Amino acid sequence: MPTGDLIILGLTLQIVGIYFLAASVVFKRPKRILEEIYGIRKGSLRPVKDSVYRKYQVIGGFVFLMVGYVFQIYGVVRRVDAGSLFEQWRIGTVLVVLLVSIAIVTMLINLIGTAWTRFSFQRMLLTFCQQHSDALTLNRALTKEMGEILGVQKSEDMTIDEYISEIKERLRLNEAAGAKGTANHLASR
Repeated sequence: MPTGDLIILGLTLQIVGIYFLAASVVFKRPKRILEEIYGIRKGSLRPVKDSVYRKYQVIGGFVFLMVGYVFQIYGVVRRVDAGSLFEQWRIGTVLVVLLVSIAIVTMLINLIGTAWTRFSFQRMLLTFCQQHSDALTLNRALTKEMGEILGVQKSEDMTIDEYISEIKERLRLNEAAGAKGTANHLASR
């Protein structure tokens, strides 16, 4: 296959992959999702079905992007100038090095994204629990899940109220409630 055709095929596959990734984007705000989970706003099973469908769109988009990049890289490497570094290596070696580099960078970005997600999720839970003070007592199973996500350990002799108190402490709800109460007290003067 001619070099130009490989590059065009790679770019076309990347466009298809980007389409699938863009189509998988969730437009529902996390606050609304939390409200639905806690029964503040009624939901349906449709978001679950959509979530499964989005998962396959992401996987398909990623596969199309990666195959497109491989075709494009292969086409470019076949077209390199005489005496370049890529010409001195075999094409297979260049592809392996580039794909391993992509994998390493992807893992690093994923680690940073995981840490940022944890931080953002805790901030979102704090804001949600401040606005809906009874949310932790409405659904004990979700409260337990929230505690596990936040890293709150539950011992055998701990009551549910003590566990909720630990979660509030982790979310700094007691501090936030105290600051809010002080602000309201000062505002009433």
